[in-house]
Amino acid sequence: MGLAVIAAIVFASLALMCREPAPILKKDTVRVQVEPLQQEIQRQILVIRQLNQQRDELLQRIVKLERMSQIDRESVSRVQDELMSDQSERLKLEEELLFLRSIVASKFGNGVLHLQRLRLQPGKSENSVLYAFTVSKVLRAPEYLEGVVNLSLSGKQNGVERTLSLGQVTRNKQDSLRLRFKYFQSVEGEFLLPDGFKPSGVTIEVKPEGKKFSPVKKSFKWVVQR
Repeated sequence: MGLAVIAAIVFASLALMCREPAPILKKDTVRVQVEPLQQEIQRQILVIRQLNQQRDELLQRIVKLERMSQIDRESVSRVQDELMSDQSERLKLEEELLFLRSIVASKFGNGVLHLQRLRLQPGKSENSVLYAFTVSKVLRAPEYLEGVVNLSLSGKQNGVERTLSLGQVTRNKQDSLRLRFKYFQSVEGEFLLPDGFKPSGVTIEVKPEGKKFSPVKKSFKWVVQR
């Protein structure tokens, strides 16, 4: 079942429930709704495991090819392309798996926040990198969510491991960003990297106000799309 289809079903359900009070689901009804999702989650987990195994095998092939005295450049390039394709597919499946789990969790506990993949692109200056990501929620009642987002960069500067807060890598020196949305919110901004700092990852933490939503924290590898 594709992520777009699942999302469409979820938002359609939200629209219907805005018109009428949400009924109290019986245990049997909840089980019938949740079991197919749990089965899909297990299927996605197996696929991700297979992709991880394929990734390891491809990495081993690359190492062997590079160690050969007569390196077949074309073969190395082909294997690297396969590796990138598998990694991209694995990331998509992991996002879909997280979304499915959030739907299941929302039936039994607090509202669940979904943090979509971070996108990084070069800025106008040499040390500028633009970032963008989306925060959405899964909850029956279409109420507003308010909270803050904290970002931090991990990497090395002059050979020393460092973690920089958002205020250390932005123009306005703000340590956090404000959130307020009904269904989702796109967050965009610019990182200004200090001289000599080589980032390796970005950590995003969303802290909602109140007790209806659970916080979410996720780390991403530093991959700038050219």
